[in-house]
Amino acid sequence: MAYVPGYSCDVFVSFAHLDDVAIGSGSPWISAFVGDLKKVLRMRLGVREEEGLRIYFTGHSGLEAGVDLDATLMANAASSAAFIAVTSPAYVVGDSYTMRELHAFLHAMGEDARVFAIEYSPLDSNDDYPLPLRRLKRMPFWLRHPERGIPVTLAQGSDSYLQCLIDLAEQIRRQLKAMRAAGRAQDAEDAAPPAVSVPASGKSGNGGAKRTIYLAQVTDDLDADREQVRRYMEQYGISVIPEGLYPQGGADFAACVERDLARADAFVQLVGRTHAKRPPDLTQGYDRMQVERAAARGLPIMQWLRPDVDPATVTDAEHAKLLSGEYVMRVGLESFKAEIVRRTERKEPPPQDSAERFVFINADGSDIELADTLRRELAGSNVSAAIPLLQGSSEDVRLDLEENIVDCDALVMVYGAATPVWVRGQLRLYSKLKHRRKQPVKALAICLGPPETKPDIGMDFTELKQIDCRGGVAADSLKQFLAGIHQ
Repeated sequence: MAYVPGYSCDVFVSFAHLDDVAIGSGSPWISAFVGDLKKVLRMRLGVREEEGLRIYFTGHSGLEAGVDLDATLMANAASSAAFIAVTSPAYVVGDSYTMRELHAFLHAMGEDARVFAIEYSPLDSNDDYPLPLRRLKRMPFWLRHPERGIPVTLAQGSDSYLQCLIDLAEQIRRQLKAMRAAGRAQDAEDAAPPAVSVPASGKSGNGGAKRTIYLAQVTDDLDADREQVRRYMEQYGISVIPEGLYPQGGADFAACVERDLARADAFVQLVGRTHAKRPPDLTQGYDRMQVERAAARGLPIMQWLRPDVDPATVTDAEHAKLLSGEYVMRVGLESFKAEIVRRTERKEPPPQDSAERFVFINADGSDIELADTLRRELAGSNVSAAIPLLQGSSEDVRLDLEENIVDCDALVMVYGAATPVWVRGQLRLYSKLKHRRKQPVKALAICLGPPETKPDIGMDFTELKQIDCRGGVAADSLKQFLAGIHQ
């Protein structure tokens, strides 16, 4: 039995069998790793063996003779709650089983938020990873040899190995617990009698939303220090972005930086003796570019440099200037981490009841005409409004949708010709993005459009507002809605 209801497996471990071999007198590394992970997950979830925690790993059990290997692997990958990719040069080879397992999971789930990638052995460059892995934050289970400079996989039982193992287990634990709770809530919801009226959502529950810092991407020699900062911030309830790695190349990298800086309350950067790469279309380099964009946005900036690094000894003039900047602190890392926490203590902003409100009107393509009519009706009265983009790349459309949901003061979902499945999906998306908002929405509404009769969506959210436009845009309902968002 799986821990998460509705899935055949809780965790699918995808790995290259070429990597799971014994070297010398040791045990196969990946088999031992999965055994350790299962033990830690059971302890942290409080799950006894008989209660069920299904980790699918063919290195342990193998497959029975006569079993269709391809079909079995793909079916289990596509029906697992979470997916671990143990990446290596052997993992990313062409049309391998490993890459097909990853694509099977992503195709079935439609997202990469539940993919946990670790590096058993790194590739030469981030660009060498296939796109699904390139954009993920991969947890390195290796260190560079201090003298030879080559990557060496962490020895099982070492402090570094155990710390990475515990960090990974904690991330997976949170994901599985959240999915288990959501699954039980959905079961209870499905068992309840159907609601009479169209339901909606209300309180975001994050009135005391935690602060968010942008922790700049760093050169390889600072990866371990950056990871220490990230873990320390999370212990104090401070969100850290970005969640994954950015694509390399000036334009794509810059677009990702701008997107995430818009979500941040402060900018944190670790700098060292080595400067970051400087692609042809980003001549100032990745390190300087990030801090320059943060300064342009007016974000508080905190930079850290090891006390034993003297900027005067750095021969690259531009990099030496970065290391000597006004925001650089040459202190111990522990002191720097404490200073970040001190400076990011939440101070509630003064009320801004007179500020212009931004309303996002979310609609399926079948209801976009009604959404645009509503947008025009809302114009004025100290309100600006927007509707979704329906053209452009799927990635651009998705990012625009999410940013509007995160940034709006009020959210309206049009339920006219759209299906109940679409409305339910948008409500779930809103619930998933609430933690990124700096303040709760002032109003959440469903605009009922024609046809007159439609199925109940079968989801209950508190503090629902309804705007009934089945007979045309209702002026009185709009006035009540506008009054609510200016309170």
